[in-house]
Amino acid sequence: MKKILILLMLAILLVVSSNFADAQDEKIRIALIEYNTETNFARIEIQNNLQQDLRNVKFQFDTLPQEKITSVFKAGATTARIMNVPAGLHKVTVISDELTVNKVLSFSASIEEKQEEFERKKLEQKRSVQKEKIKEDILTKNTPTINKDTINIKIIAVVLAIIVAILIYIIIKKRNESA
Repeated sequence: MKKILILLMLAILLVVSSNFADAQDEKIRIALIEYNTETNFARIEIQNNLQQDLRNVKFQFDTLPQEKITSVFKAGATTARIMNVPAGLHKVTVISDELTVNKVLSFSASIEEKQEEFERKKLEQKRSVQKEKIKEDILTKNTPTINKDTINIKIIAVVLAIIVAILIYIIIKKRNESA
C-alpha cells in the first residue's frame, strides 16, 4: 500500500513539474509557422506571452551568431524571422535581459504535404500499372492465337501421316521381298 502511495505521489509530482516546465517555455512562444521542404524557406514566430515588456531581445539559430530583434519587445507582441533552413532538428534561442528560452524545432514536411506526396505517389503507381496493363493488352491482341482444337488436329494429322508412312514402308518392303 505504501508503495502505491509513493508511486502515486511521484506521478503527481511529475505531472505538476512538467506543467510548470511547459508554462516556463510558453513565456516566450517559439513556433515554426511555415516551412517549404523544396526551397528550405522557413518562418519562425516568436511571441511574448509575459505581462511585461522584454528588453534587448536577441535571436539565435543553432550555433549562428546572435541577432538583435528589438530593444523593447512589448508584452503580447509577436514577431517573425524568415530564414533558409535545411531539414532536420534545429535549436532556436531567444535571449533577453530578463530570461532565455530555448526550443528545438523540427523542420520537415507538414502532415498535409506528406499526405499529398503519398497520394501523388499512389496515383503515379496506379498510372504505371495501367500503362503496363495496356501494353500487355496490346501484346495479347497482336500475338497470334493458337486454338487448342487446331493443335489437336495438327497432332492427329502428324500421327496419322507417320502411321501412313510406316504402312507404306512396310508394304513396299514386302513387295520388294516377294519379287
